[in-house]
Amino acid sequence: GTSDVSEYVGLQIIAIAKNMTMNMEEDELVRAREPMMTSVEQSLRSNGYWLNSVMRQSQAKPWKLDWARDMKEDFASITLDELQELAAAYLKPDNAIRMEIHPIDAGDKE
Repeated sequence: GTSDVSEYVGLQIIAIAKNMTMNMEEDELVRAREPMMTSVEQSLRSNGYWLNSVMRQSQAKPWKLDWARDMKEDFASITLDELQELAAAYLKPDNAIRMEIHPIDAGDKE
């Protein structure tokens, strides 16, 4: 039933987190980074990104201009060691919070 699927998914998420702390390879990082870098490059070429995300708040948050200028290099500079260190620090099974959201049956309307 639903609880079996939920339990299975929860265990798989914990296994993925454990794998990230122990077994991640450089080629996995490269494959994960490529679509993200493509997205970043498309954003940087988009007037909408510059107008709506950067310039719109640049008066109140001037650091957004620097962040936008450095974003491509920042993403490209992420290393496997950094990711594994972060995964080991934050993706611990004992820190996990599991939530299940179930729809209300149509007959249970209040």
